[in-house]
Amino acid sequence: MKHIHNRIVSLILASAVGITSTAAVSASADDSTDDVVTVSFEYEGDGITIEDDAVIETITSKPNSSVYMPKAILEKEGYSFSGWTADGFRGYAPGDALRLDTKDLTFRPVWLNEEEGDIFHVNYVCEVDGQTIDISEDMPPQACLPGSFHTVSLYGITGVEGKKHVGWIYNDEIYRGESRIVMPDHDITLTAKWYNFRKMTYLPGDVDGLLGATMMQYEYVETFSTDLQASNRFSRIGYKLTGWYCENDGKTYSPLSGYIMPEEDVVMYAVWKPINYAVVFSQGKSGKDNIIVKGDTGTTITVPEPTITVEGSTFGGWQFGDEIYQPGDEFLVRGAEPGIGIQLKAIWNSGSTTTTTTTTVTTTSTTVTSSTSTTPPDTSGSEESAKGDANCDDKVNLADAVLIMQYKANPSKYELSEQGAKNGDVADTGDGITNKDALLIQQFLLGLTEL
Repeated sequence: MKHIHNRIVSLILASAVGITSTAAVSASADDSTDDVVTVSFEYEGDGITIEDDAVIETITSKPNSSVYMPKAILEKEGYSFSGWTADGFRGYAPGDALRLDTKDLTFRPVWLNEEEGDIFHVNYVCEVDGQTIDISEDMPPQACLPGSFHTVSLYGITGVEGKKHVGWIYNDEIYRGESRIVMPDHDITLTAKWYNFRKMTYLPGDVDGLLGATMMQYEYVETFSTDLQASNRFSRIGYKLTGWYCENDGKTYSPLSGYIMPEEDVVMYAVWKPINYAVVFSQGKSGKDNIIVKGDTGTTITVPEPTITVEGSTFGGWQFGDEIYQPGDEFLVRGAEPGIGIQLKAIWNSGSTTTTTTTTVTTTSTTVTSSTSTTPPDTSGSEESAKGDANCDDKVNLADAVLIMQYKANPSKYELSEQGAKNGDVADTGDGITNKDALLIQQFLLGLTEL
């Protein structure tokens, strides 16, 4: 063993209890910085020994990090070393983890007088809204010697609606299970600490184009930290969710960011950002001939001129669903289902003579009447080839199923032509367009059935 001399002398109480009174030195904030927290240990004094190879060094770490107390054991004749305390009440045994905040800490040893025979008790009590709950059977008084550490029970009280038991109050401090209290030379009482469950409601806001859920609600314990929901909790055609606007504090938070639940219910609204689409104008030759025009959801782009010619044919416009657009027209970018882009296809009419028709294009902001120099392609064909082609583009794919679902969800916004309705009525033919038709088309595309 080696004796400790010639170091800064600290106050070591000579009584049975080392540092246990309310007058004990509290955590020091001197010399604290925003970048580093210092944890120091004062244990010098005559008669104190330490193992020859043991080292007790000052600890420096970042705020809000965790460090470990020294594992070295001090010795002093007539006493047992219990551990360390910085405030005289909360104790740390050798090797315990210590969670730092932003203040420097100075720890001093706690001694148990081995010859002291007085015993005192730790009592656990429970009150909820002024009503006492008897927990004496589960939590009987615990006998302790002054200067020893009492380890707070992990026992949790359950069955109280809307509330969660999260620890015990002593000296206005919250002690959770397995934390330690320096036992004084008198009885002490630990009172159950309750927190309320609070509701957090997530809403997409008053917007259109929603797919799936339109509200989510969870319960969290007030004052506890939780992670906000991910960006995929709501789905909206043409938009991506980029954050959560908190109605309570007026702040916007990123998805999955940490949030301290306040002592009140919370409402979070989705923050939406328009998707920037590459609108494809397919001229029909090959992909390399495609014209790409970019535009955000809810904005308009100018329909381009074709960049190729087809021998023996005349360009008749760009077809999108049942609508025909001419170069120079305004096209409203309305967004698309996830995984489905926006494509307009060139119409090429054989020969040089054309029939002029008029197509009215209605958007959310303007009505554009444009003269076309063609008639839409004949999509009737044979009854067999037209089955499932709800958007009348001469092929059956996922877009047909999507159009049927959009039409059923919002017929005033998503149009289905008379021919498209006839083509799309593939399930229980004759009963009109239903979601069963969309399902059967999807099953057909997976090779599970025939149309």
